[in-house]
Amino acid sequence: MLAISPDGGKFAYVANQQLYVRAMDELESHPVRGTNEDPMEPVFSPDGQWLAYFAPGGGPGSIGGAFL
Repeated sequence: MLAISPDGGKFAYVANQQLYVRAMDELESHPVRGTNEDPMEPVFSPDGQWLAYFAPGGGPGSIGGAFL
């Protein structure tokens, strides 16, 4: 699944059981620290500063978050 920031300047996706973020004007993605728990369904906060995601390995209904 792909998530696009509210301002359209970056996007996030899951690869290798971790979240990655890439700015639209860059060629390289960067792993989001602390998200190597097999995240699913990332979504940006309204201000684009945070990513929320489901973390199925953390138990029922586990939700994670990361500051960008």
